[in-house]
This record gives sequence, C-alpha cells and structure tokens, in this order.
Amino acid sequence: MPAPPYYADVVSCKEHCAVVCNHNVPSSLEGRTREDGSKISIEDKGWIPRGTTTRATLGNLDLMWILINPGNPQKELEHNFYSGKAGAELADAAWAFTERVLEGKEANSLTLRTTYQDITRVRFGDGDDPKKALDRCMVTNVVRCSTPPAWGEAFKGLKGETAVRRQVVDTCFENHLRREIEYWKPKTIIAVGEPVGEVLGRINLEWEHSDCGIKSRRTYDKYEKKFVCLACKQYVIDWGFIAHPAARKGGASDVSNRSKNLDDLRDSMRELWD
Repeated sequence: MPAPPYYADVVSCKEHCAVVCNHNVPSSLEGRTREDGSKISIEDKGWIPRGTTTRATLGNLDLMWILINPGNPQKELEHNFYSGKAGAELADAAWAFTERVLEGKEANSLTLRTTYQDITRVRFGDGDDPKKALDRCMVTNVVRCSTPPAWGEAFKGLKGETAVRRQVVDTCFENHLRREIEYWKPKTIIAVGEPVGEVLGRINLEWEHSDCGIKSRRTYDKYEKKFVCLACKQYVIDWGFIAHPAARKGGASDVSNRSKNLDDLRDSMRELWD
C-alpha cells in the first residue's frame, strides 16, 4: 500500500533538531554522537525520519496508536529498503518497512512486536486474527527521528534539558503529527507512555467531545492516566493511555495489569468504532 501524500515530507524532513539523528541533515549541523561518543556521519544508514504505517483508508481509521519516537534503526535492513530512493518512493519504502516490522516479517523489535499485539487486543479482542490490525489501526510517533541512546536518556545532562526536549517535540508535532491527525481524523487515539500523554495533554490540538459537543483542548491527568475535556472538565473515552511496552517489569502481575488495561480501553472505546 502506498504511503499517503504527506509522508514524503516526513521522510525528507531536514529539521536539524538537537540530539535526534536525521539522515537528511549533515552531522556538522548538530554535533550528533553515537552511544560510544563518536560522531555520527551522514553516511550512517537507516536514520531517516519514519515510524508510521497503516493499511486503513480515509474514513475508517478506528485507532491511532502514538509512541514517542521510532527507537534505534535496523541499519542494514533499512538501508536495503531505502537505498537510492527519494520523495514519494522513499516514503512508500519506509511505510512498507514499518508494516513488515510490526507484523514480524522483518527484523526483531520487541517493542513493535508487543505494540502490534496490544493494538490487536484493544481493537479486536484477545485471540482474534492479528492480520486485521493494520486494516483499521495506525502506528505512529510524536517525534519521527531516532535518538541515541533511547528517548528517555537522550536529553539528560543537556543545558536546558526540558526546553530542548520540548522544542524537539513541538517542532515535529507542528511539522508532521498535527498534519497527520488532521489528514486521517482517527476515531480514537491512544497515547503510549507518559511522554506522549504529557505531549498530547499540552499541545494546542482541539477535539470535539462527544458528551458536551464542544471542540476544545484536552489535558492529561497523569494520576488517573486519562484525558480531560477542557470545556466540560469530564474524562473522555476517545483518547486513552497505555504504558509503553518497555515499562513492564516482567512479573506476572504486571502482565496481568497490562492485559486488563488494554481490555478496559477496548470496552470504553468500542462504541466509537461500531
């Protein structure tokens, strides 16, 4: 399935944001480094902005699943997909590669494999055919570039850490995610992890609340793990939250709680999909 028209702008983005590794930007503009402290060069493979896919069509996207950023690239695999491509052709290749990783056909990403299982459970229930997930759901990211090391560690020690991180998030949201949400108009949104909950709870994105009928911003209640309509101050059911897969401790109780949280999301949102 070809990528939507706006995705060519995503994979071709030349914003030289701090910390992130953008293959389209010369490393001399950013002072980027690898985990071992050595410089990242423009020749490094697979670090284009990316991380989105769906097989849904306009009007039938039930669920948009938003993570913070794509994580580390599958360098050689992605290079094979992207080499010699640009524009719409590169967008199609990146769109297809993310689909293949999610469905376990390429690479081996525990985060994306768990993400795909979670999406399937929320939209279709436990035990349903997982091949249907991307027909009605989308996986995407707030920030489209990888960061070395992982997002949670990438900004530590920087002067003005909070402001720098916010600038990266706001730049990518305004350039890409806002446009993506407006293009697809998903029926429901899931914020995956506290960083995404915080972002969606403070950005200027207005959304109509089905109860009060007023289009307004949402805020994020980090204690209840729910989003609130600013117009009527009530919790909403069309935006939800789930912890990032990497936040699981591995114990049986953690897995059980996550399964319950996923099922609760499905129970609260299913009326919006029918």
